[in-house]
Amino acid sequence: MNVSNYLDDLDRFLNLEDFQQFQDDISKLTGFAIITSDYTGKPVTRHSNCTEFCTMIRRNASFSKLCEKCDARGGLEAARLKKPYIYLCHMGIIDLAVPIVVNNHYLGAIMAGQVFLDDIQSSKGLEKMLFEESRLKILEYNDELRNAYYKLPRYSLEFIVDLSYTILGFIEYKIKTFQKISEYFNSRMTDNTINQQNDDKKVDSRRIHKLPGDVDESLSPAVKYIKENIRGKIEIEKLAELCNYSTGYFSRQFRKKLNCTVPQYVNLVKIEEACSLLEVTDMQINEIAYHLGYEECGYFNKIFKNLKGITPKKYREDFRATIMDI
Repeated sequence: MNVSNYLDDLDRFLNLEDFQQFQDDISKLTGFAIITSDYTGKPVTRHSNCTEFCTMIRRNASFSKLCEKCDARGGLEAARLKKPYIYLCHMGIIDLAVPIVVNNHYLGAIMAGQVFLDDIQSSKGLEKMLFEESRLKILEYNDELRNAYYKLPRYSLEFIVDLSYTILGFIEYKIKTFQKISEYFNSRMTDNTINQQNDDKKVDSRRIHKLPGDVDESLSPAVKYIKENIRGKIEIEKLAELCNYSTGYFSRQFRKKLNCTVPQYVNLVKIEEACSLLEVTDMQINEIAYHLGYEECGYFNKIFKNLKGITPKKYREDFRATIMDI
């Protein structure tokens, strides 16, 4: 696993678009602010429910640097321990880091917190990162900041620990499931090598499934638009306009950089979404087809089998059988 591929791996294991929703839901349910970062500390998701107080603090350049140092330190400590790490930040507020570790490689961390303990005594033993009591004097001179500070939610240490391990368990489950499924389909693909020799006109989904960050920067707006509007009609003219290219030049560049045409790539993204729906929902096959913009379920089945080698129904059956074996 090369360092340059870590973000790719992070997205493959978690599916960051879907994980954003999980992160938002946990934040809404608990009141915790949550964000996910890569191994360098760079955010890879949007901040879920960043509190008013921390938003204001981070506007100050000096305090913002302290926040970043606390986040980096918390993530690395969690990675070292390979378990959640709970600590007090430079303003005396509870934060926690949940490591994302795959095959002993640290890919990133889920950072959560911006809360108080309901019992100050329970904070004994927690690391105080860069904390200085004198720094809180800033609250004496800023009513708005002070009010935001005292509005931070309060939780028991027991709840915070339970939450951190719940997140860790979910991450480990996602990673383990991905690895199991990958092993299964890799073996299946090996068994089907003879059929693949006669499949030159098919699109190799492993070869062209690229995230915006993986393709030429000039094509990123188009790839992002496709992913965000996958249920609607994708017009090449619109994609070309987003990249400031003529339609013809855009089509040639897209095929050259991604080894497929725009319609092929759109179908690939739709089928990847279909796989997710087949795995985690009980939607009927025809419902998934219509949900993804296919007017004919038969055509959807044909595209799915062309890309995956099996029907949607068989894919769901195989996936659930695999899960039962985990």
